[in-house]
Amino acid sequence: MYNRHYRDKHDTGDKEFNLSSKSKQRNANVSTATLQSGKATKRPPPTLSKPANSLFADLLSADAEPKRYKPSYRPKEKLPTKPKKLTTHRPTQSTETAEMHARIQSKSSDTEISTVTCPYCGEDLNTASRPAVPSSIQTALDKIQAADAAHTKLQNEKYGSVMEKRTVHHSDRFAFCQLHQLELVIKPLGQKRGYPLHLDFTTVAARVRALRSDLEKIIDNRIPSPFKDKIIHLYQTQGKHKTRKVDNLMSRFDESMPGYYGPQGSSEMLKVLQQMFLKETDFLTKEKAHPQQLTEYLQQVLVPEAGVRLIQQDKKLTFSQALVVMEKSREFGGYMYPFQDAATDDLHSASDEDNSDDDDIQSMTSQEDE
Repeated sequence: MYNRHYRDKHDTGDKEFNLSSKSKQRNANVSTATLQSGKATKRPPPTLSKPANSLFADLLSADAEPKRYKPSYRPKEKLPTKPKKLTTHRPTQSTETAEMHARIQSKSSDTEISTVTCPYCGEDLNTASRPAVPSSIQTALDKIQAADAAHTKLQNEKYGSVMEKRTVHHSDRFAFCQLHQLELVIKPLGQKRGYPLHLDFTTVAARVRALRSDLEKIIDNRIPSPFKDKIIHLYQTQGKHKTRKVDNLMSRFDESMPGYYGPQGSSEMLKVLQQMFLKETDFLTKEKAHPQQLTEYLQQVLVPEAGVRLIQQDKKLTFSQALVVMEKSREFGGYMYPFQDAATDDLHSASDEDNSDDDDIQSMTSQEDE
């Protein structure tokens, strides 16, 4: 069995070998016959030709020599020589000029002062142009330093060292920062713009009473009021309930400030207006103040109207010019003339007297919602 399989395989191999040799011989005979007849020529072996304008032309050429890398060499340039200094004649200073320079140098050395900063916000309280701290700020600083020293002494006696810093209420921090903001920024700016640094509030009542005829015409709608028109527009677009929210009332309260007269002047004007139109007479009624409350109408309409006219008298301006001054000087008035304690109490009492209108307002608001 084995011998037969081996013999068959060997025979097939011989057959294949014989066939391949015969095919080669046949091809050789054909090629010689074609060469002798001249019908076909023998092709030469392929050679590498040198292409024109080729990047590899140098590499394909047999005679080309390998190029070596030659680093670019640039000879050192000669540095330019320094020009010779020209000797010029310097005139001698006179004794007066020398003394003047000495005074300037001594003055510049004196201006190098130690900077005093706010213990709460870190703002500089003095500069080279203003080395002295204002007296009001210095007095407040002395009180703060005295309180810090007392706290440090108490801590050392109790614990032997300072275990915790002195806690300062945020209202005290705000008051001191507001003070140096007023003295160092607001006052100089207001003085530059011509705002009064001193106002006599004892004459405000008489001056407002002199405006009675104009104010009555505003109440009767015989004189247009930009403040009244703005509030009526708010009531028409937003409704009573939204217009009388606390945040909206506070924003309108700031807008009704009478310029550089500030909150103190506003409270003085409000007291006089209450006497004129609510207590002495009943000229201002709920129907005329509609849709506002009585005190709301006085604060948001009549107080700014009176404030514009007082500024107009102070500065000899037109009504439109006085309006611009009032808008720009509100911040100055808020810092310079804040609320006094008595004025704040009067303002709260005035609002308490007008609380009788709240029931009517709530009923009207509920009717609108329905």
